[in-house]
Amino acid sequence: MKKNLVITFFLLMNLSLFSQTEHLYVNGPYHVGTDIGFSINGYVPIGFHFGSYNTKFQYGFTVGVPVNRGVKGEHYPTINWDEYPEDIVSEGDYYTPFTIDIGYNVYGGIIIGGGLGIATQTVYRNMFDEFHILGYNGSYYLTAKGDPSVEYKGFITYYFPTESDKFGSTFFKASYSHIMGPGISFGITF
Repeated sequence: MKKNLVITFFLLMNLSLFSQTEHLYVNGPYHVGTDIGFSINGYVPIGFHFGSYNTKFQYGFTVGVPVNRGVKGEHYPTINWDEYPEDIVSEGDYYTPFTIDIGYNVYGGIIIGGGLGIATQTVYRNMFDEFHILGYNGSYYLTAKGDPSVEYKGFITYYFPTESDKFGSTFFKASYSHIMGPGISFGITF
């Protein structure tokens, strides 16, 4: 008896969650959406997309904003890269990835897609001026452009059903990116 009740409960929940006739996933013939999230490698992906009911495709772009760039102190863009070698404390780099994305609506509110783009590299040097002439409290940093890298990603998006056609849907996106790593995002469509 308990087994039949559990099966009936899950069956009704499944029909309610994945019904396409009772719920709208996006409003209107066209929709625009935005999302923001976080990734394991310390990036905040910010994405924008647009789509249509006429086609099952969704197009967009994503920018990854690095959270911890590793730089310390005040930025001095006018000092040459090798001007004060005695002030070097540490060196490093970070990327700023950008992808153009395309997704396909495979079933109901589920979209699977991928993106391809470029990631610009920024190389930095943290410096310290023992005489405290440069930078706040002697700390400053220099930056230079590094080598760009190819950025690619895959994602799956799930739109939560809504019964209102005046307000857009909310959605959850899980992704894996070459530079940003695994990440999740939450968004809304208009």
